[in-house]
Amino acid sequence: MMSRFLNWAYLGIIAVILWGCGGSKELGEQPLVESYTKGATELGIQYRIFHTSKDSSTVYMKLETDRLLYSKMRDGTWKASCTIHFSPHPVHEESHSVDSKIVRVEDISEDGNGKILLASTTIPLKGGFDYEMTITITDENRKKSQTNRFFCSKKDSHSRLNFLGQEQGAKAPLFKDRIVAGANYQIQSGQDLDSIFVRYYNRDFPLPPPPFVDYTHQPFDYQADSAFVLKGDSTGMFSFTAAPSGFYHFQSDTTNGSTLGYTLFVSSAEFPYVTKIENMVDPFRYLVGRKDYQTVDESISSRTALEEFWIQWSGSKESARKAIKNYYSRVEEANRLFSSYVEGWKSDRGIIFCVYGKPNKVYYKKDVETWIYGEEGNPLSVTFTFVQVINPFTSNDYRMVRSEVFKPSWYHSLKACREGKIQ
Repeated sequence: MMSRFLNWAYLGIIAVILWGCGGSKELGEQPLVESYTKGATELGIQYRIFHTSKDSSTVYMKLETDRLLYSKMRDGTWKASCTIHFSPHPVHEESHSVDSKIVRVEDISEDGNGKILLASTTIPLKGGFDYEMTITITDENRKKSQTNRFFCSKKDSHSRLNFLGQEQGAKAPLFKDRIVAGANYQIQSGQDLDSIFVRYYNRDFPLPPPPFVDYTHQPFDYQADSAFVLKGDSTGMFSFTAAPSGFYHFQSDTTNGSTLGYTLFVSSAEFPYVTKIENMVDPFRYLVGRKDYQTVDESISSRTALEEFWIQWSGSKESARKAIKNYYSRVEEANRLFSSYVEGWKSDRGIIFCVYGKPNKVYYKKDVETWIYGEEGNPLSVTFTFVQVINPFTSNDYRMVRSEVFKPSWYHSLKACREGKIQ
């Protein structure tokens, strides 16, 4: 529904590399400028860290330059440029510091149309430490910045950041842990391995209930549906073909019951976009009760049934089209931001994002996100807390702290979604 087509360009070396001094710091609760915060700058960049050796890591970047401002040059060409500032800080370690690094990327275009640029740079992260990484990208023409913070561990050589996946024949690595059924992929490791162990799981997971419903998560059965070994080729790459569904967990060490490894999840080819009617029906479940959902799900024409509900809610076909577009834009954005072992819209953060939209402010620390809707400190504001779950398959699994107090705001937000009074 929302997909775009951009040109591809590859930057093997980033244009300019600058070094600066960076020190260590203690962690504390800090405001996080994220793309899912209202009013945040969205500059369209993705990152992937790969621990290439004990004391060195590579950061891969994918930048959508159509999110940048192009300015016209004297020769008639158009130029966009940005700086990316990497600031790694060892966690709770005063004796060890890492210099910050600034890279500059630019694109010169004949027509000012955007591209997707791929780039990489190396950062000397030492083994044996956990790091908090702050990455700030600045559009030089707009003078606007976007900051992301996340944690990466280099304490164990068997963890997910010691693997890098890519589609066979592709120049770029996988920036998300999602793969397409039937496609061929390759895995490389930062270690000198002859083989890697693979566990395959094919499971269904229930949708999260509303935030005021208290329920118990069922424990995950770690007994794999199948297990096998991949042998490396002459270049050290490990190849496989993705199954129709499920997910793969790749490990370099399975001794002592270790669960550390790299996981890839099978999704539809159009993911994270919602382009088919069958992909629209399930997210509709958040907006209606069980009986109305079954009416749509079992209808001869689910599309017609969906439209009829929204026309009834919003009052006209035009308003219904706007409401549908706005809601499924949220679903797509949730897929992009919150996917883990489930698609993003099916997660605890996803259900809140789909129904409430972007929070006004997000606070973040190592294992907790706090979302605020409304003015901070206002008693009428709504605050959600999400706690990171220890999950061997993903670092993007957060569980909501549920409470009965969310019931009034939930039904108020549902009404706004149905009537199209959302952005």
